Amino acid sequence: MRDYVARLLADRYDLTAVGDGRMAMEAIDAGVWDVVVTDITMPGLDGLELVHRIRTDPQHKGTPVILLAALAHPEAAVGGLVAGANDYIVKPFTALELIARVDAQLSLARIRSGAPAPDGDADR
Repeated sequence: MRDYVARLLADRYDLTAVGDGRMAMEAIDAGVWDVVVTDITMPGLDGLELVHRIRTDPQHKGTPVILLAALAHPEAAVGGLVAGANDYIVKPFTALELIARVDAQLSLARIRSGAPAPDGDADR
């Protein structure tokens, strides 16, 4: 799944892909990220715990997080959102859906921060 998501996003975004939740947290701690896309099911540290750690870290608490999950029932999605995720995408998903949701989270983050749209495009 990591390789698939990286291939989908690599043409549009500068990204870092890691192998598990602990490595993800280390990468997050080492930099500033515009958005985090994570699977709920990961070795070492699951996606819900990763979201919790991001939300309780003063440096990263505002970083948008998108959870990817195989669980399609509404309670799972609500659980991810309650945990602090900004979005919840059920697998399988299309490339267009993932890109649209990442774009939406980046746009919302810019709006929240008051930053201008990239390349002066006010409509994006």
